Amino acid sequence: MSFEEVLISALEVMRQSGRVFCSEADFQQQLAFEINKLICFQDSANEVRLEYPIGAMHIDILVTYEGGRYPIELKYKTQTLEADGFSLRNQSARDNACYDFLRDIERIEGMVAKDSKQGFAILLTNDPWYFHPSEPRKGTFVEPFRMNPDLHNKPATKNGCYSCDWEGGSGRSRNINLTGTYKMVWQVFNTGTGEGYSEFQILVVKVDRPLTQRS
Repeated sequence: MSFEEVLISALEVMRQSGRVFCSEADFQQQLAFEINKLICFQDSANEVRLEYPIGAMHIDILVTYEGGRYPIELKYKTQTLEADGFSLRNQSARDNACYDFLRDIERIEGMVAKDSKQGFAILLTNDPWYFHPSEPRKGTFVEPFRMNPDLHNKPATKNGCYSCDWEGGSGRSRNINLTGTYKMVWQVFNTGTGEGYSEFQILVVKVDRPLTQRS
């Protein structure tokens, strides 16, 4: 089984559980747990590490599987919801979140080009702003960073250079350069119950090595 298949299987177990995560850390720990169950009993050399330090950055989940390294970066963006005995809040700051997700992809590209076999950036959200089809809002500073499909449900495509023209806070002033081309394909993750925005959708972006570096 490839690691991509492992990841898809782990996410499917989580989807079927119907669980609503109370935080990004909750999502991170559950995904790591499900991956660990699938691979670490097969071979003691396989391992799953959280917040793994690489240089000046920390990777949310770093998996070693069949001799290869697989970095995973996660984002969990919420809108108001009362479910499972707790409340999710409206996180807003969507422009920052879009920038941060593309930055995650860029970081993973750097790791994959260097010494990782493949990587993934994952965004889970119950905020329809991210995944509902919408027409382009030309002239707005956040439009180039948005990841939702158009009114014909065609997925957004991200590649090339993205310049940051707004004051998005510390660390969000530098340009983002993506060497690969990525389709932002959303899938329903959870249509659970609760008071508020109860539908969650997930975006999983796979980052492969450039063709010239593949063995």
